[in-house]
Amino acid sequence: MFMLPEKGRNGGYAIERELKGRSYDIDWLSDIINRRGKHAAKTGEGFEEIRQQVNSLDIVDLKYTGRLKPRPVLGQIELTDKVLLGYESPREAWQRGCQKFYAGTDVVVEQLIKESPDIDITHGFESAVIDIMYDRGYELAEKVGHEVNWAIMTGCEQIPEKPVRVLVPEEFRHLGVALAEEYWDIAISTQTFDSYAEQRGVPHLDEEAILADAEPGIAGVYMFVSGSTVDRYDLTCDPITGAVSRLCIFINRASQGGSMVELSSLKGMYDRYPQQWAAYRKVIDTVEETAMEFGFREINTPAIERTELFEVKSGEELLEQTYNFEDKGGRDITLIAEQTPTRARLVQKRKNLKTPLKWFDTSKRWRYEQAQKGRDREFYQTDFDIFGVESVEADAEVIACAATIFKKLNVDENVVFLINDRELTEALLESTGIDNTTEVMKVIDNKEKLNNEEFLRSLENRGLDREQAEEIDSLSEISGPIVETVTELVDRAPDDARVNEAVERMQSLASALETYGVADMCRLDLSIVRGLAYYTGLVFEAFDTEGELRSLFGGGRYDNLVGLFGEQEMPAVGFAFGYSTTYWLLEETGNWPAEEVQTDVYVLTVSDDVRSTALDFAINLRQRDLVVETDLANRSVGNQFSYADSINAEYVIVVGKNDLADGVVTVRNMRTGDEEFVGTSEVVDSLATELA
Repeated sequence: MFMLPEKGRNGGYAIERELKGRSYDIDWLSDIINRRGKHAAKTGEGFEEIRQQVNSLDIVDLKYTGRLKPRPVLGQIELTDKVLLGYESPREAWQRGCQKFYAGTDVVVEQLIKESPDIDITHGFESAVIDIMYDRGYELAEKVGHEVNWAIMTGCEQIPEKPVRVLVPEEFRHLGVALAEEYWDIAISTQTFDSYAEQRGVPHLDEEAILADAEPGIAGVYMFVSGSTVDRYDLTCDPITGAVSRLCIFINRASQGGSMVELSSLKGMYDRYPQQWAAYRKVIDTVEETAMEFGFREINTPAIERTELFEVKSGEELLEQTYNFEDKGGRDITLIAEQTPTRARLVQKRKNLKTPLKWFDTSKRWRYEQAQKGRDREFYQTDFDIFGVESVEADAEVIACAATIFKKLNVDENVVFLINDRELTEALLESTGIDNTTEVMKVIDNKEKLNNEEFLRSLENRGLDREQAEEIDSLSEISGPIVETVTELVDRAPDDARVNEAVERMQSLASALETYGVADMCRLDLSIVRGLAYYTGLVFEAFDTEGELRSLFGGGRYDNLVGLFGEQEMPAVGFAFGYSTTYWLLEETGNWPAEEVQTDVYVLTVSDDVRSTALDFAINLRQRDLVVETDLANRSVGNQFSYADSINAEYVIVVGKNDLADGVVTVRNMRTGDEEFVGTSEVVDSLATELA
């Protein structure tokens, strides 16, 4: 498997190189993911034509990467001898262990700085990249394409000695900041080009155009290719020494040994080494700790079920997206794509369970669908359900639990819950004389994809007259902070018994969410009518406030589901917390945990004759619930300190023969470098207390 940038100049060049001599229209494909696609994404011009062309192919998929419109990017090209996959970040390539990947050295440096801000770029991008990528199993095999210089630019006649602000590209935020601080050698106030343009109310066009129109004292960090764009906007430009990027080909060293085994993971599935998994584990721990604080009890269920279990709930539609096979006993088996049918089976299996049942579980799910940003084929999910209670209190608790998770992850200001109730929507529709409410709600569910006239015509096609269609259009536009908008709804709602009951329930929900302290994250939105065949009352979806990611996750009330699987009827409400989209939210807001392992103590042995004593220290420290490592490879003292540093050890106990004779060991604080002698009988208690 080969991976290349999904868009841009480097993506276009890599495609041309890999498809040379093949039966593909290389120029068209390169143009689509680079020049024309970029222009359409920035301006919206020609977008519909590109969309129609792209949708006619299987090799390119459309994702939201543009400023105004989705931009076509490389998805996958299957050749007889290899598969080409587009990536958004080169990190995907080395995490999946692909055989070969293309990446600009500036793109690699940006990702490395995200992971470790102390990356040294003073000797140039290539120097910073080679050693680190070698440690990750890749060597720089070839440099291709043209050199790209990074430079300081300004619309002023001179580069300011101390700029008011420095603008950096959105996709190179970390690199831009590092280059600015290196150039001026002072702390710099930075802002992305996009946010600056939005703040000033100017079009999101070329970065050089933004700089040309910027206020005095504003400078920028950007790529300097040929000079033509810089000259066109009459910018002052100073190339940064050593900040030169070039498209490079990185080869997986393990794949060069002649092995016939494909070492990369399957598309949409990821290998997560200890450093990466440590970050995921922190997020999962936060989710699960919140679940337990709210009184949810953990369950454990199989990773596979009989296929018929999913046929009951979702029919053929879901099965087309699942991994199905026949086992050795001739049974049709499906890997778990969602856990609701399994939980319904558990409820039906035991008739004497005391309600409410509050269950949660974190485990893998599998769906065979197009892998893209925030959507994987193998993914972790934590499901929360409350069975056996039909109440506003239960509805409020699941939303409050979900909102609390985002508060703990420090992104509550970046997340909004859009909330509605199917009962409320149906009651409002029926009060206007509409009978085919399900068909009308399908149109409402699709509203954001239609312009106003298309929306009205779709309603008319379902039997509504123009006046009714316009009334539904107006009702479905009701959206805003939940407490205030419920008040507005009370004033606007018709005097109808069913409507009044539904509005009162929404008022009670808003009040409960206010009590939980999460109402500021919640909006009532009457256009949210997801899962018509599934949800019976409350529905909600969590989104990032910028609207750049797909739905983070959704949930709601499904009172009829359990009854589909047996005689016992039981109301239920819940949600499924997704990690694939949450990863991108945390990453883009700077809240993704550091990808590093953590070690409390490393016990260093100066010589073989103290190993037994060193092991005693390790055993006693582990009994105090500390994470402890010892030397297993007979390393020198210097190499042991290096290893301790690589595993982020907080402290190192140096066990030496002479110190032991004096009844002490040396303890080094690895953060400060300070050392002290500590008595052998005291060191375990001392470190256990310090690290508690």
